[in-house]
Amino acid sequence: MTLENPNVFTHLHCHDETSILDGMTKISELPSRVKELGMSCIAQTNHGSLAGSYEFVKQCKKDGVKPICGIEVYFAEDRTIKEKDELDNNYYHLILLAQNNEGLKNLFKLNSRAWEDGFYHKGRIDDRLLEEYGDNLLVTSACLGGRIAQLFEHGNRSLAERKILYYKDLFPRRFFLELQTHNLPEQKHLNAFLLEMSRKFDIPAILTGDCHYLRREDGVERDSIHELLLGVQTGKTIADEKKFTFDGRHHWVKSPQEVLADLEAENLPLELLTNTKYVADMCTGEYFLDKKDHMPKLLGVDAGKELEKKAKWGLVKRFGSVEKVPQEYKDRLSYEIAMIKQMGFPDYFLIVEDFISWAKQNKVPIGAGRGSVAGSLVAWALGLTAKACDPIKAGLYFERFLSPGRFSMEITEYKNLEIDKNNLLW
Repeated sequence: MTLENPNVFTHLHCHDETSILDGMTKISELPSRVKELGMSCIAQTNHGSLAGSYEFVKQCKKDGVKPICGIEVYFAEDRTIKEKDELDNNYYHLILLAQNNEGLKNLFKLNSRAWEDGFYHKGRIDDRLLEEYGDNLLVTSACLGGRIAQLFEHGNRSLAERKILYYKDLFPRRFFLELQTHNLPEQKHLNAFLLEMSRKFDIPAILTGDCHYLRREDGVERDSIHELLLGVQTGKTIADEKKFTFDGRHHWVKSPQEVLADLEAENLPLELLTNTKYVADMCTGEYFLDKKDHMPKLLGVDAGKELEKKAKWGLVKRFGSVEKVPQEYKDRLSYEIAMIKQMGFPDYFLIVEDFISWAKQNKVPIGAGRGSVAGSLVAWALGLTAKACDPIKAGLYFERFLSPGRFSMEITEYKNLEIDKNNLLW
């Protein structure tokens, strides 16, 4: 059989480079490859992370491909229990897809809560969180590592059925049973069970590739690049027989025709393929619609005036008295403050100055100043950079740090600053 329209299939389970030490597909290459294969939509479902979601959406828009933001969350029946469960597992997998921007917000909330109060080996969610933040989300049963799959594989068929019915009720017409074709006996066993459940309870089933790399040559063989990546993840060499491996399994981004061939080889119904288009059509592909500056603002204070006052007195402190401040420094400070005000950064400078000041008072080590921030006299006057980092004496340009032609919020960084969050008030 051949597909007249390859666009009837969408990859709904796909890991990229931001699925750390697990996926290796570059975000910059994924959408264009999908388009080349005749598909118009692609989902991102990285393990326990949404870190690459904005870059993913931006790249998809650039390449004319519809994005679906998703995540493969880590799941536990009770995220507050910090020990192995009755199946001797620490966590399971579950696929969540955002139907729209509101759904993406719920994904962020779910994943934040997972790492905040569900951490045990991984940041885990549970059904209580899904009940709280499940609106505008589509859910699939995930891979062999899913809770439903593991219950079934451990002989708990009735509990697996109960879990399926629970999700069917919690996500009406938004829950799907996920089948895969990786030529594993346990996968084929699970596929037969899921198809039976699909017919019995009228729950749509889909086929996914669980993609971890872009092309066949990137994985499959034991000495492939992806196998090396898994070796780094597990701390083992590719020669180690005990190393976690995808050896022989097909986890590349397949064409719809290749997916169809897999379907026919395992005698699975065509609807598993076409149902993926149905799922994709339930998602708008529109995310980050309310992207804006969320930088905190100082309350009851004119941040511009406060910054100017602190910077001027900081300069006096550097030189010892008002009279000793050279005119060149006064002129440079006035110029920088005007630019900072124009670009709307006074609050930002004052917030950074606040926690750096706190760190110094509490003997928390900080650096001399990272990167181009050394070019700012205001940062030097506020004590954000070390005394030795005098930008005028060193001949450093403020514009390398901040200028209207190079607008960015990523300016003053203290990546290695460790502060007890219970003692730091924001």
